[in-house]
Amino acid sequence: MQFDSSFSMNAIILITSDRPDDGGVTKRLDEDLRTITTAYELIYYHEAVSSREQFIQFMGNINFFVVSNNLKPVIHFHMHGGSELGLEIGNTREYISWSELTETLRQINISMLNELCVISTACYAFNMINEITITQPSPYFSLIASHNEVKYGYIDDFASKFYNALLKYGDLIIAHDEIKDAFDFYHSEKMLTISLAKYILHNCKGKQKQMRKEELISKAISGGVIDTPDSLKEMRRVIKEYITPNQELLNRYVDSFLIGKKIPITIDDIVSLVEGSYRLRG
Repeated sequence: MQFDSSFSMNAIILITSDRPDDGGVTKRLDEDLRTITTAYELIYYHEAVSSREQFIQFMGNINFFVVSNNLKPVIHFHMHGGSELGLEIGNTREYISWSELTETLRQINISMLNELCVISTACYAFNMINEITITQPSPYFSLIASHNEVKYGYIDDFASKFYNALLKYGDLIIAHDEIKDAFDFYHSEKMLTISLAKYILHNCKGKQKQMRKEELISKAISGGVIDTPDSLKEMRRVIKEYITPNQELLNRYVDSFLIGKKIPITIDDIVSLVEGSYRLRG
Protein backbone atom coordinates (compact mmCIF):
# COMPACT_ATOMS: atom_id res chain seq x y z
CA MET A 1 0.00 0.00 0.00
CA GLN A 2 1.46 3.35 -1.07
CA PHE A 3 1.23 6.39 1.20
CA ASP A 4 1.65 9.98 0.04
CA SER A 5 4.74 11.45 1.72
CA SER A 6 4.71 14.82 -0.05
CA PHE A 7 3.86 18.03 1.79
CA SER A 8 4.29 21.79 1.44
CA MET A 9 7.07 23.70 3.21
CA ASN A 10 8.73 27.09 2.85
CA ALA A 11 10.75 27.28 6.05
CA ILE A 12 12.85 25.37 8.58
CA ILE A 13 12.64 26.43 12.21
CA LEU A 14 15.34 25.11 14.54
CA ILE A 15 14.51 25.18 18.27
CA THR A 16 17.38 24.48 20.66
CA SER A 17 17.99 24.57 24.41
CA ASP A 18 21.54 23.62 25.31
CA ARG A 19 22.83 22.77 28.75
CA PRO A 20 25.73 24.98 29.89
CA ASP A 21 28.24 22.17 29.35
CA ASP A 22 27.03 21.09 25.88
CA GLY A 23 29.60 21.06 23.08
CA GLY A 24 29.44 22.57 19.62
CA VAL A 25 26.83 20.28 18.04
CA THR A 26 24.14 22.98 18.05
CA LYS A 27 26.45 25.48 16.38
CA ARG A 28 27.35 23.00 13.63
CA LEU A 29 23.67 22.04 13.10
CA ASP A 30 22.74 25.71 12.86
CA GLU A 31 25.47 26.32 10.28
CA ASP A 32 24.40 23.30 8.23
CA LEU A 33 20.77 24.41 8.18
CA ARG A 34 21.69 27.99 7.24
CA THR A 35 23.71 26.66 4.31
CA ILE A 36 20.95 24.27 3.17
CA THR A 37 18.11 26.80 3.45
CA THR A 38 20.14 29.43 1.60
CA ALA A 39 20.84 27.00 -1.23
CA TYR A 40 17.14 26.09 -1.54
CA GLU A 41 15.88 29.65 -0.91
CA LEU A 42 13.88 28.76 2.20
CA ILE A 43 13.14 30.82 5.28
CA TYR A 44 15.33 29.84 8.23
CA TYR A 45 15.03 30.78 11.88
CA HIS A 46 16.89 29.52 14.94
CA GLU A 47 15.36 30.07 18.38
CA ALA A 48 17.58 29.31 21.40
CA VAL A 49 15.18 28.69 24.26
CA SER A 50 16.16 29.41 27.87
CA SER A 51 12.83 28.95 29.74
CA ARG A 52 9.48 27.18 29.56
CA GLU A 53 7.76 30.51 29.19
CA GLN A 54 9.90 31.41 26.17
CA PHE A 55 9.26 28.02 24.58
CA ILE A 56 5.47 28.26 24.96
CA GLN A 57 5.42 31.84 23.68
CA PHE A 58 7.57 30.99 20.67
CA MET A 59 5.37 28.03 19.69
CA GLY A 60 2.40 30.39 19.81
CA ASN A 61 4.29 32.79 17.57
CA ILE A 62 4.84 30.01 15.01
CA ASN A 63 1.10 29.35 14.88
CA PHE A 64 0.44 33.09 14.48
CA PHE A 65 2.74 33.33 11.46
CA VAL A 66 1.30 30.12 9.98
CA VAL A 67 -2.14 31.71 10.04
CA SER A 68 -1.21 35.30 9.16
CA ASN A 69 1.78 34.91 6.80
CA ASN A 70 1.20 31.47 5.24
CA LEU A 71 4.33 30.14 6.95
CA LYS A 72 4.77 26.41 6.26
CA PRO A 73 7.62 25.32 8.50
CA VAL A 74 9.40 22.10 9.22
CA ILE A 75 9.95 22.35 12.98
CA HIS A 76 13.20 20.79 14.20
CA PHE A 77 13.69 20.29 17.94
CA HIS A 78 17.35 19.94 18.89
CA MET A 79 17.11 19.60 22.66
CA HIS A 80 17.66 17.05 25.38
CA GLY A 81 14.78 14.66 25.97
CA GLY A 82 13.62 12.45 28.80
CA SER A 83 11.80 9.21 28.08
CA GLU A 84 8.94 10.04 30.45
CA LEU A 85 9.52 13.74 31.11
CA GLY A 86 9.59 15.26 27.62
CA LEU A 87 11.77 18.03 26.17
CA GLU A 88 14.28 19.62 28.53
CA ILE A 89 14.96 23.34 28.88
CA GLY A 90 18.74 23.15 29.22
CA ASN A 91 19.40 26.19 31.42
CA THR A 92 16.70 25.51 34.00
CA ARG A 93 16.14 21.75 33.68
CA GLU A 94 12.40 22.42 33.30
CA TYR A 95 10.46 20.13 30.97
CA ILE A 96 7.84 20.41 28.29
CA SER A 97 5.92 17.15 28.66
CA TRP A 98 5.21 15.04 25.59
CA SER A 99 1.47 15.57 26.12
CA GLU A 100 1.88 19.34 26.38
CA LEU A 101 4.07 19.43 23.30
CA THR A 102 1.57 17.28 21.41
CA GLU A 103 -1.27 19.71 22.12
CA THR A 104 0.86 22.67 21.04
CA LEU A 105 1.83 20.98 17.78
CA ARG A 106 -1.77 19.90 17.16
CA GLN A 107 -2.87 23.53 17.09
CA ILE A 108 -0.16 24.37 14.55
CA ASN A 109 -1.00 21.32 12.42
CA ILE A 110 -4.69 22.23 12.41
CA SER A 111 -3.72 25.67 11.12
CA MET A 112 -1.54 23.99 8.46
CA LEU A 113 -4.25 21.50 7.43
CA ASN A 114 -2.04 18.51 8.29
CA GLU A 115 1.09 19.70 6.48
CA LEU A 116 3.34 19.96 9.56
CA CYS A 117 6.53 17.90 9.54
CA VAL A 118 8.32 17.62 12.89
CA ILE A 119 11.94 16.55 13.20
CA SER A 120 13.60 15.89 16.53
CA THR A 121 17.16 15.03 17.43
CA ALA A 122 16.15 14.94 21.11
CA CYS A 123 16.52 11.60 22.84
CA TYR A 124 13.31 9.56 23.13
CA ALA A 125 11.23 12.10 21.18
CA PHE A 126 9.39 9.35 19.28
CA ASN A 127 7.56 8.77 22.58
CA MET A 128 5.35 11.65 21.46
CA ILE A 129 3.30 9.27 19.34
CA ASN A 130 1.97 7.65 22.53
CA GLU A 131 -0.18 10.78 22.91
CA ILE A 132 -1.93 10.27 19.55
CA THR A 133 -5.47 9.00 19.15
CA ILE A 134 -7.41 8.96 15.89
CA THR A 135 -10.40 10.53 17.66
CA GLN A 136 -8.49 13.84 17.71
CA PRO A 137 -6.70 15.69 14.89
CA SER A 138 -3.19 14.41 14.27
CA PRO A 139 -0.59 16.72 15.86
CA TYR A 140 1.58 16.53 12.74
CA PHE A 141 1.56 15.11 9.25
CA SER A 142 4.80 13.30 10.02
CA LEU A 143 7.34 12.90 12.81
CA ILE A 144 10.94 11.79 12.45
CA ALA A 145 12.56 11.11 15.81
CA SER A 146 14.17 8.37 17.90
CA HIS A 147 12.83 5.90 20.47
CA ASN A 148 16.28 5.86 22.04
CA GLU A 149 19.23 8.04 22.96
CA VAL A 150 20.67 10.03 20.06
CA LYS A 151 24.45 10.10 19.80
CA TYR A 152 26.06 13.48 19.21
CA GLY A 153 28.29 12.12 16.47
CA TYR A 154 25.25 11.02 14.49
CA ILE A 155 23.68 14.48 14.64
CA ASP A 156 26.69 15.94 12.82
CA ASP A 157 25.84 13.76 9.81
CA PHE A 158 22.07 14.04 10.17
CA ALA A 159 21.24 17.44 8.72
CA SER A 160 23.03 17.28 5.40
CA LYS A 161 21.89 13.71 4.65
CA PHE A 162 18.26 14.19 5.60
CA TYR A 163 17.52 17.72 4.45
CA ASN A 164 19.39 17.50 1.16
CA ALA A 165 17.46 14.32 0.28
CA LEU A 166 14.17 15.87 1.38
CA LEU A 167 14.66 19.04 -0.63
CA LYS A 168 16.09 17.29 -3.66
CA TYR A 169 13.33 14.69 -4.01
CA GLY A 170 10.47 16.30 -2.04
CA ASP A 171 9.74 12.94 -0.46
CA LEU A 172 9.89 12.12 3.26
CA ILE A 173 10.23 8.39 2.71
CA ILE A 174 13.34 8.85 0.56
CA ALA A 175 14.76 11.34 3.06
CA HIS A 176 14.08 9.04 6.02
CA ASP A 177 15.90 6.20 4.25
CA GLU A 178 19.10 8.21 4.73
CA ILE A 179 18.81 8.08 8.54
CA LYS A 180 16.48 5.13 9.24
CA ASP A 181 19.10 3.21 11.22
CA ALA A 182 18.74 5.75 14.07
CA PHE A 183 15.41 7.54 13.54
CA ASP A 184 11.82 6.29 13.35
CA PHE A 185 9.11 7.62 11.05
CA TYR A 186 5.48 8.39 11.96
CA HIS A 187 3.14 9.04 9.03
CA SER A 188 -0.39 10.21 9.87
CA GLU A 189 -1.96 8.50 6.84
CA LYS A 190 -0.33 5.20 7.76
CA MET A 191 -1.45 5.61 11.38
CA LEU A 192 -5.07 6.07 10.29
CA THR A 193 -4.93 3.13 7.88
CA ILE A 194 -3.50 0.76 10.49
CA SER A 195 -5.96 1.93 13.16
CA LEU A 196 -8.98 1.41 10.91
CA ALA A 197 -7.63 -1.96 9.74
CA LYS A 198 -7.34 -3.09 13.37
CA TYR A 199 -10.85 -1.83 14.11
CA ILE A 200 -12.27 -3.75 11.14
CA LEU A 201 -10.30 -6.89 12.02
CA HIS A 202 -11.45 -6.92 15.64
CA ASN A 203 -15.04 -5.74 15.17
CA CYS A 204 -16.21 -6.56 11.65
CA LYS A 205 -14.84 -10.03 10.94
CA GLY A 206 -15.58 -13.60 12.05
CA LYS A 207 -16.69 -14.30 15.62
CA GLN A 208 -16.21 -10.69 16.68
CA LYS A 209 -18.61 -9.53 13.99
CA GLN A 210 -21.26 -12.05 15.02
CA MET A 211 -20.88 -11.20 18.71
CA ARG A 212 -21.25 -7.51 17.95
CA LYS A 213 -24.40 -8.13 15.89
CA GLU A 214 -26.01 -10.13 18.70
CA GLU A 215 -25.00 -7.51 21.26
CA LEU A 216 -26.63 -4.74 19.21
CA ILE A 217 -29.80 -6.81 18.74
CA SER A 218 -29.99 -7.44 22.51
CA LYS A 219 -29.60 -3.72 23.20
CA ALA A 220 -32.34 -2.90 20.68
CA ILE A 221 -34.76 -5.39 22.26
CA SER A 222 -33.99 -4.20 25.80
CA GLY A 223 -34.53 -0.66 24.51
CA GLY A 224 -38.09 -1.45 23.50
CA VAL A 225 -37.92 -2.88 19.96
CA ILE A 226 -40.64 -5.53 19.51
CA ASP A 227 -39.17 -9.03 19.35
CA THR A 228 -40.93 -10.63 16.34
CA PRO A 229 -39.48 -12.61 13.39
CA ASP A 230 -40.08 -9.71 11.00
CA SER A 231 -38.56 -7.11 13.30
CA LEU A 232 -35.54 -9.35 13.98
CA LYS A 233 -35.03 -9.83 10.24
CA GLU A 234 -35.16 -6.07 9.68
CA MET A 235 -32.85 -5.42 12.63
CA ARG A 236 -30.28 -7.88 11.31
CA ARG A 237 -30.37 -6.19 7.90
CA VAL A 238 -29.89 -2.71 9.41
CA ILE A 239 -27.14 -3.87 11.78
CA LYS A 240 -25.31 -5.64 8.98
CA GLU A 241 -25.23 -2.39 7.02
CA TYR A 242 -24.26 -0.47 10.15
CA ILE A 243 -21.21 -2.58 10.99
CA THR A 244 -20.04 -3.09 7.41
CA PRO A 245 -17.08 -0.75 6.76
CA ASN A 246 -17.84 1.85 4.09
CA GLN A 247 -16.21 4.87 2.50
CA GLU A 248 -18.12 7.18 4.82
CA LEU A 249 -16.23 5.72 7.78
CA LEU A 250 -12.86 6.52 6.17
CA ASN A 251 -14.01 9.96 5.01
CA ARG A 252 -15.09 10.85 8.53
CA TYR A 253 -11.61 10.20 9.90
CA VAL A 254 -9.93 11.87 6.93
CA ASP A 255 -11.89 15.01 7.81
CA SER A 256 -11.16 14.83 11.53
CA PHE A 257 -7.86 13.01 12.13
CA LEU A 258 -6.18 14.11 8.87
CA ILE A 259 -7.82 17.55 9.03
CA GLY A 260 -9.24 17.13 5.54
CA LYS A 261 -5.96 16.17 3.85
CA LYS A 262 -7.03 13.74 1.12
CA ILE A 263 -5.37 10.35 0.78
CA PRO A 264 -4.97 8.01 -2.22
CA ILE A 265 -6.50 5.11 -0.28
CA THR A 266 -10.10 3.88 -0.21
CA ILE A 267 -11.98 1.82 2.35
CA ASP A 268 -11.81 -1.08 -0.14
CA ASP A 269 -8.01 -0.91 0.03
CA ILE A 270 -8.14 -1.15 3.82
CA VAL A 271 -10.68 -3.99 3.77
CA SER A 272 -8.48 -5.89 1.28
CA LEU A 273 -5.54 -5.43 3.65
CA VAL A 274 -7.62 -6.80 6.53
CA GLU A 275 -8.94 -9.74 4.54
CA GLY A 276 -5.41 -10.72 3.57
CA SER A 277 -4.39 -10.61 7.23
CA TYR A 278 -7.53 -12.51 8.28
CA ARG A 279 -6.84 -15.32 5.78
CA LEU A 280 -3.29 -15.64 7.07
CA ARG A 281 -4.55 -15.88 10.64
CA GLY A 282 -7.32 -18.30 9.75
